[in-house]
Amino acid sequence: SLEKIFLDGNQLTELPASLGDCGELVEIIASGNRISEIPDSLGDLTKLIELVLDENNIEEVPEELSQISTLKVISLYNNSIKVLPESLKQISRLKVEKWWPADRQAFFEGKGWEVRKIIV
Repeated sequence: SLEKIFLDGNQLTELPASLGDCGELVEIIASGNRISEIPDSLGDLTKLIELVLDENNIEEVPEELSQISTLKVISLYNNSIKVLPESLKQISRLKVEKWWPADRQAFFEGKGWEVRKIIV
């Protein structure tokens, strides 16, 4: 069964919604593409630990990702995301890496985010 998928630099414009059916996936890396949205179905990946979608065209992160209690790392550097869903705070072990709005300090301060590691 498929546990890891690496799709870096393939000029993809989307991730297939059917990825949500791959219940054994623990790692998705699809940086350097042209992906514009994260499928809601990824919220069904109950074993997913790492989601890396750097350098794409993503504008928003679906609330459904907060259903993945196993998620430890989410990296969304160099996308067009302006805010992360508040519901992601529910994932106790989540590290938000390489993501920030222009005023990252103001975003994280006083909003209950416990950011353990941000790689700049």
